[in-house]
Amino acid sequence: MSFGTQGARRAVLAVGALAIGALIAGCSGGSNSTTPTISQNNPSSAAGVQGGERELARVTVPLGMHVATVNLHTHAMALLGRPSFKIPWTGKPNNGSCPTDPQCLVYHGGPVLFNTGAINVYVNPSQTGGGFPNTCTVANCPPAQWGFPGGFLGRYSNNAEMGHILDQYEMPPGPNRNNRFPYIGYITMTDSMITANNTKAGAVSDARITAELTTAQAAVGLTGDRFMYHLFYVQNQWLCSANVGGCYSPGDNLDFSFCAFHGNQTISGHDNIFSVEPWQQVSGCTAPTDTIQNDTSSTLSHEWTEALTDPHLDAWFNSSGSEIGDICRFNYSTISMMPGPIVYNIQEEWINSVGACAYGP
Repeated sequence: MSFGTQGARRAVLAVGALAIGALIAGCSGGSNSTTPTISQNNPSSAAGVQGGERELARVTVPLGMHVATVNLHTHAMALLGRPSFKIPWTGKPNNGSCPTDPQCLVYHGGPVLFNTGAINVYVNPSQTGGGFPNTCTVANCPPAQWGFPGGFLGRYSNNAEMGHILDQYEMPPGPNRNNRFPYIGYITMTDSMITANNTKAGAVSDARITAELTTAQAAVGLTGDRFMYHLFYVQNQWLCSANVGGCYSPGDNLDFSFCAFHGNQTISGHDNIFSVEPWQQVSGCTAPTDTIQNDTSSTLSHEWTEALTDPHLDAWFNSSGSEIGDICRFNYSTISMMPGPIVYNIQEEWINSVGACAYGP
């Protein structure tokens, strides 16, 4: 299901290699002056560390910050097992291969992304680690709190199957190579205007999301659709989006309408691609093997692949409006991803070339 008005915007796709040579700018609220060079980060599991994530900045969202946005579009991931959402049909089509099958994704002319780096933003984490910058380990960094989603993104991009799910959806065809969606690193963020108190009064709003995105981008100087920011929120942090049309509100079934969403908005002339990732270890959002690593990674995979194939909600979706992850919302399995290896229990994605939910083309 798509939310918001479809815009007529088109983005110029970046077709060259993702050059990540920028230096981090000064950090609002940071206490250190170190300016590390941003580099591709493919976390390993050496010495028992599942992450190895590189901290890019520590920032504080300025009080009262307000940023005007235009062309804001979002697409939400439905809760599992709620009767208000139609359970999609999945499996091998019985009426021929795509695109004749009604579940198949159809290209609608909008931009897709095939050279985009990911940056994670951990908002109000309970763990801050040591000095800045911090290379994440199990004991001393925010990514551990969410099960090392950056480690998952690094493996996803380089995995022979998962990393090539999107080849068939790239228009024009994307480069047939690994690591074109690199994980760059993470930002530790403080936003005192929201409160993780399990109430609507402290909820994240659309305005707070825009303020957080603007602060994160200013800190590292990486803007535009060659970069995607994933905003992660702590347990008991509610989110209410007028644009999505509901709330993430565990414990309040009348108001609880989505697990996560991806979107795009124009801020100061830049196209911003992002996802909003509330705490996923709640009823209706978990993976079958319910651990914080699986729950977070599965939802992140859903939003990441949807944003890459349908960043403006006008590219790849089927006749019912479902995107690549929506069709397979009820299809989970396990996959071993290098380096490590680490086994994830995550949602599959729709593959037009085989007409089914799967992990690879």
